[in-house]
Amino acid sequence: MSETREKTSIELEFEDIDSKNLWAVVYQRIRTVSNAYDYTLDDAKRSENRHLNRYRDVIPYDHSRIALKRCSNDYINANLVEIEQANRKYILTQGPLPNTIAHFWVMVWEQNCKAIVMLNKIIEKNQLKCSQYWPTSSSSDLEFPDVNLSVHLDSEVNHSYFITRNIRVTDKESSKERHVILFHYTTWPDFGVPQSPTALLRFIRAVRKSGALDENMGPPIVHCSAGIGRSGTFILVDCVLKLISDGEINNVSVQEILLEMRHYRMGLIQTPDQLRFSYQAIIEGIHTDWETDDESALPPCSTPVEDSKPTNGMIESASSSDDEPPPLPPPRNASLPPFKPLPSLPSLPVTPTEEDKEVLRPSSPESDVQSDSSLINGNGSTAGVTNNNPRKRKTEEKAERIAEKVKQIKKKQSEAEDKKKKSLERWAFAMKLLTNPYSIVGLLALGGGLYYYALSVTHAHGARSATTL
Repeated sequence: MSETREKTSIELEFEDIDSKNLWAVVYQRIRTVSNAYDYTLDDAKRSENRHLNRYRDVIPYDHSRIALKRCSNDYINANLVEIEQANRKYILTQGPLPNTIAHFWVMVWEQNCKAIVMLNKIIEKNQLKCSQYWPTSSSSDLEFPDVNLSVHLDSEVNHSYFITRNIRVTDKESSKERHVILFHYTTWPDFGVPQSPTALLRFIRAVRKSGALDENMGPPIVHCSAGIGRSGTFILVDCVLKLISDGEINNVSVQEILLEMRHYRMGLIQTPDQLRFSYQAIIEGIHTDWETDDESALPPCSTPVEDSKPTNGMIESASSSDDEPPPLPPPRNASLPPFKPLPSLPSLPVTPTEEDKEVLRPSSPESDVQSDSSLINGNGSTAGVTNNNPRKRKTEEKAERIAEKVKQIKKKQSEAEDKKKKSLERWAFAMKLLTNPYSIVGLLALGGGLYYYALSVTHAHGARSATTL
């Protein structure tokens, strides 16, 4: 795009908010408006689906959720986001759990997706953010016999700040094959933003040039860990730039587009900084020819040195300070029968930490006690993934027993406190009587009367005895 002389409405809005430091206020307004949306969440809250959600508070609306056909349970934590004026559709989803990997690939197949956009690493700050859902090499396919799918890695190319993986998905029943590109952005911290918009714009350019965003293709699947923060930022920037390229440069409202997106999936864009970065990326997209094939015409990427280390997109550098780790996933159950071995993951400790996350909290503080690699036993089976999780059942039963004991203890404590209170009240009443002057006189009079009566009775008895003698 050619550089414009006059500032656009988006730039003027950005400068106004920035100069007054109102990003938190603007973001809170967006949250307030979208929190008033009255959409049901019934399917996500069903008992049989709760273990399929990575985070308790990030679940799909019923009206826009993706429904699976090949599985006995049609549920997956994913929403179709449609922005009609931009002719854009995206599927936003959480990072797959060990027991939802097959569901994820069923969604890829059934929705005819050409691309997957992954915006997180598998492990970030020793926190497991997403399961390894693609083959690690061309010699270790993923097999899902219960849904008749297999997944093969054809090739992998590292572009320093993102990785592209060419994947072949095969329907075992019909022998049909489809090619899917996994675009894996590896330099975006959770709850944070990249150091500059340039690398993200180049990443969006690569996704666009693959044809994955074309109208005649199935919607791309976009995910991070929860599928709302980084994922929301990505689709907002792409969608607004699409509207601008269609000639709507002064007729598009970034905030209104975000509010429209939030009608389809809750909580898109998680922080004021992510909203501010979205504006920055859009403004840079307006003033640079960012879609050109001429790399020399693009501004240089300011990728952090530590993020450029070859980690294959699996593990984030522990020294990164740009983000706070999210909460651990909730305990998981299997939802599909056993499938062939998953490729093993690098064995790293998953250390729970205190989180400073705005809205997301796991359903259990004991969650994610096992990494994906520990779920695969020594002989390569995936029994740990596909069982009904007896450890979870025992934990839940133990929790119920403890809760019942606590209830009984509280009841006994309450009864004891009531008895103690009544005893104290009686004692206080007695002390009040004893310290009252009138009470003392009355007691003395009563005591004297009783003493006189006793003497009288004794004297009368003695007189009768003498008469008898």
